[in-house]
Amino acid sequence: MNRKIALGYLGGVLFILTTSCWAAPQAQVQCDYDHTLADDPILMPGEPGMAMLHDFFGNKHTNANSTNASLKAHQNASCNNAADASAYWAPALKLPDGRIIKPAYQKTYYQANGSSLPNLQPFPEGIQILAGNHEGTSSNDGVISFLCSNSSYSSVATTNCGPAAGADHVQLDIGIMFPNCWDGKTLIPKTYDDPTLVYTTGPNTCPADHPVQLPQVNMNVAYIIPGTTPFDLSKTLLSLDPVMVDGKMQAQWGSIYTAHGDFMHAWTTQGAEFMAVLCMNVGMDCGTNIPYAYSVAQDTYVSNLADSDKNFSTETIVKAQDTWNDSGPDNTQPQSIGLIKVDIPPLPDASTGYPSDPNVMLNYALRIYGANVSTSDSEAVFFHVVDNNWNASTVTWNTQPTCDQYSASVNPVLSSTMGWLYVDVTDMVKTAMDAGKTQISFCLTGAREGQVFNITSSEDLHSLVLMQRLTRKITSE
Repeated sequence: MNRKIALGYLGGVLFILTTSCWAAPQAQVQCDYDHTLADDPILMPGEPGMAMLHDFFGNKHTNANSTNASLKAHQNASCNNAADASAYWAPALKLPDGRIIKPAYQKTYYQANGSSLPNLQPFPEGIQILAGNHEGTSSNDGVISFLCSNSSYSSVATTNCGPAAGADHVQLDIGIMFPNCWDGKTLIPKTYDDPTLVYTTGPNTCPADHPVQLPQVNMNVAYIIPGTTPFDLSKTLLSLDPVMVDGKMQAQWGSIYTAHGDFMHAWTTQGAEFMAVLCMNVGMDCGTNIPYAYSVAQDTYVSNLADSDKNFSTETIVKAQDTWNDSGPDNTQPQSIGLIKVDIPPLPDASTGYPSDPNVMLNYALRIYGANVSTSDSEAVFFHVVDNNWNASTVTWNTQPTCDQYSASVNPVLSSTMGWLYVDVTDMVKTAMDAGKTQISFCLTGAREGQVFNITSSEDLHSLVLMQRLTRKITSE
């Protein structure tokens, strides 16, 4: 079955989105602190050393001359998902006692803002986003928040920022919520007051002059501060742009309420598409499962008996049903075999660190949405590798590829409730690639006791996709 229509474009194909309700679907990435520079490639591009001190996360090559394109050309980053070569930065932090504390990491949640009608669009190539007020003197509710290990998140800086009970350090988090309604044209803001993006006014509500809703960037910068003595967060300082005094640059520091953040997008194109369209717009909490690249499946199923010459390519499910007797499949009973074929994405760019860096790992998974629809039990469905010599629009039971039902490659368990599942097919995909193949096909068979398994086909956004996942081991995990 081939994907047909929906609202918005994905890979050049137009789609219709189904409407549903959920609680804030999201994705996330965690990036170690990497370096500190007096650079700001968004507001002071091409002016190294002229900005406030910024702590940088993510792309290791970020400096005053960075652009979205340069980040993608040099993808080595400090993030646990190697699909993300973006740059994130925030001003350096100084405690009341004068110590400048380097952050440990930042964790960013990409969120759908509780939307009940999914209409998120992927980050456009080249977009750069600012959040916060670098001239702030008071709380910035809804945008900037603070968390100490002995308290909860608040927009007001506590005077008693201390450790959790029994801890030997204080963890301070500064949360920065970025705007997520885009004007549809401006990619690079000129000032913090430049309304390139604005905040939503409610679930799925963007103003008419900023009609494009993007995933909301919720960046949390974490500082691990040694010792158990509480400190006054309200008197903690953040770096400001330097000033010239007697012909010399002089560093400036401002209130904790000058907290702000910068984001320069450099996710892979397919990673950004997947995050918005195939994750949040279908109500899925994808966690760290945003692929470096993916392929949408060509899929269908075949059925025996009276349906042996019938093609099911217009169905919205991939069906597997299997009844066995003592000698094997019982073809006097109804049988259905699912068929899936996907292109294998090209290998990731070497600039990600793959395959030379042992901390960068590549794997493949089929993302499926399905269930055992015939009983209340959880049962296994069997995946077998088959030849690629079939076509979803013409294949029937009588013309199907040979499916060796005695030897399954993987057998994930599906419950009786429709749900998401990642099926690890790394070994099978790598074997196919070693044989010079650019596609891989699977047949799906049932639990051999007559149960019926339904898996949502590529007809809608609950799609069968092959995910190429590139993960990176980082020190903060």
